[in-house]
Amino acid sequence: MPRKTNSGANKSTTEKSKLRQLINTITEENEYNNLIQNRSRARSVMVGSCGGGSIEISMRGDYHSSWIQMTPTEALELAEQLTSSCGVQIAMKPKNDFSAWRGWNADNVDYSHLQGSSPFSQPKIEPAEETYPSNEQRIAEFLRNKESFRNDRGQYQYEERNASSVAPHAVEPDPSMMRDDTKMHEWPEDRVEEATNKIMEGIDELKTRKSDYFDGVDKILEESQSAKDKKNQQTEE
Repeated sequence: MPRKTNSGANKSTTEKSKLRQLINTITEENEYNNLIQNRSRARSVMVGSCGGGSIEISMRGDYHSSWIQMTPTEALELAEQLTSSCGVQIAMKPKNDFSAWRGWNADNVDYSHLQGSSPFSQPKIEPAEETYPSNEQRIAEFLRNKESFRNDRGQYQYEERNASSVAPHAVEPDPSMMRDDTKMHEWPEDRVEEATNKIMEGIDELKTRKSDYFDGVDKILEESQSAKDKKNQQTEE
């Protein structure tokens, strides 16, 4: 006799297949998200110069690339952050060759750590005094240059330059635009009359434009009709 099937066993098998289907779906979704995420993954990092003393760092990926432009100071700060994350200390020394145009002060840098020992165990090198000015001197020179190139023409020319002198001045009223104070009761009527005159001027201008437009249309129609009549005469001849 044929064996009877157990409905409970079939039900359990069906539930397991649904669970396995859900697991497969989640696995496929993870694989898809991983592929999308790999689009933003950098495969290589390149460093180059883009002119003007700026530095460009490019990160090449499979789908697209990214880049950033940095100043030399920002690049050195990035190098310091990388070394700090690695737990090491690197020796940085400005060059004294053609690259000195970047403005590094090569005379006030402590080079004791380049000798293989910690900086605090070596005597500190005093900075140069005659080559580079201090920040206060640079700021004062900048302010002097700014003041020398300032355009003093204007309403603030003969005033003291302070925080209160930047307030705007009242403009002297135009006598032709002033109304008679003794006839204040007539001011509303004057305003109404002025507004009415402006409206009438606008209406007259519209009438003139309309007349010119229709005159131009009539002229074009006449020229077209005359050309058509001339062509018909030539055809009949």
